[in-house]
Amino acid sequence: MYTIEERELFYNQTIDFFRSSALFEGVVHLGSGTVGYKDEYSDIDLMAAYYNKDDIIISKAALINFFKDLGASYINELVWTKTVLGVSVYFPNGLGVDVSFGPTNDLVVQSPQWKIVLDKTGKLTEHIKEKNKKFERHGSNYGINDSINYRFINALRRYVIAIKRCNYIYASNMLNEARQCVLDIQALNEGKKVHQFKEYNALNRDFLIKIADTFPSGISERSLNDAKNHLYRLFFEAIDNNNTIKFDDSVLVLLAGLE
Repeated sequence: MYTIEERELFYNQTIDFFRSSALFEGVVHLGSGTVGYKDEYSDIDLMAAYYNKDDIIISKAALINFFKDLGASYINELVWTKTVLGVSVYFPNGLGVDVSFGPTNDLVVQSPQWKIVLDKTGKLTEHIKEKNKKFERHGSNYGINDSINYRFINALRRYVIAIKRCNYIYASNMLNEARQCVLDIQALNEGKKVHQFKEYNALNRDFLIKIADTFPSGISERSLNDAKNHLYRLFFEAIDNNNTIKFDDSVLVLLAGLE
């Protein structure tokens, strides 16, 4: 397992690469590392801006070669858009580094935690701040609206069908989808920025006790149904405590004829 000092060394070496490269304009540090890593298990998350859209191939090659020279044991390449790519890099000591990269004007930070750590021209800072204004206005409930009612009930619909087919593993997966809806609403209720939120252990203790009951004790019809019933009640409890999302009873028609 890597040490905090090793992570800092890898971080500084990566920033130095971007600083010395003529391809890249700047770097944004994302996640908890911007204010102090949560613990020694936190990885490094970066967003890099390159100057020219035509440099997408050589920028990717330069970044991958850098990480290979640094001793990466595995590199997974990602494609987010036509111009924004990414790499997830893993090292033998267990450290992971995620880097998304694209032209400055195509980058958007959708996280409440970010910090400009390198900007050679000032354009990256100006662009990210402007784009972040929209996220600040809508980030607290990013992607969460009344459609969450449909998502929850539809997940339960697929759950019921899976139970009838004795497909208990798929039924468990549908409980996971429905549970995520409840977690999102609760996070919103507690004033968290829902987008990319994962610090669930920071939620209300009473809620955490209740959400634990929505996990089945085993892969059987009885344990799955017990978990589903707990989840159903907790969903409506979370909705009742929300000031913006209201439940539309018409969506219950999705369950008609199935129970």
